[in-house]
Amino acid sequence: MYGKIFDDIFESSMIAYGGWLPTYIMQGMIVKADKDGLVNIAPMALYRLLGLSTDGSDSPVVSVKQFEKAIEFLEAPDPESRNTAFEGRRIIPLKDIEEVESNRGWWLVNYEFYRKKASKSEERGSSTDRVRKYRARKNGTEGNQELSLFGNGDVTGETRHTDTNTDNIFVQFWNLYPRKEAKPKAKTTFERLSKSDQQAVLDHLPERIAKQWQFTEKQFIPLPVTFLNQRRWEDEIIPPKGHEPDPSEPMSRAQRAAQKQ
Repeated sequence: MYGKIFDDIFESSMIAYGGWLPTYIMQGMIVKADKDGLVNIAPMALYRLLGLSTDGSDSPVVSVKQFEKAIEFLEAPDPESRNTAFEGRRIIPLKDIEEVESNRGWWLVNYEFYRKKASKSEERGSSTDRVRKYRARKNGTEGNQELSLFGNGDVTGETRHTDTNTDNIFVQFWNLYPRKEAKPKAKTTFERLSKSDQQAVLDHLPERIAKQWQFTEKQFIPLPVTFLNQRRWEDEIIPPKGHEPDPSEPMSRAQRAAQKQ
């Protein structure tokens, strides 16, 4: 079968909290799924199919226990998932679905959503290619040079301008944000925000860092893209247990440093 895998899988809470193994298994399931998103395969068969059982020296690449734990992670609710259907679960065992007779395998909850997204993406790509070729013929440049769609001009022929002020604000955001991953996507997402939202993000971060993230392991801090897409700056700041601020005490050094940034 064929299943398109989007790059935002590497910016999801799945890889942030589950790591590479659940993400790898999910990719295998996407490829193995039928048109309805059903993966009709026994767990141990999937384990072997994905090449996790051996590395050629009779020792498993991933133990059965690790594999089962990764499957449990994919079946569990995820409050940070982009899709809140079924409490953010990514897969559901077929044995739990009455309409499906099979008692082995899983249903990929978001399969139909991403299948439609893939179709639209491919349609846009074909349309863009047709526009590029049409403009090349019209301008007499076909066969001589490729028109850049994302360089000095776009498919409308208009010049693309860079908002210097937005660039400067993003630099402030990037320097302040404690987890620095996927910078180009973060910049694109940041630039889509309104000016007021951009400023709100900058105003929010020092307090978030001082009261919460300075006590949080970096892997548990949302990716910059996730933070921006989900408008997390509007969430309540909840300090970890044992780190609640005492209003009678002066600001800590970390809090002062965060406010100065």
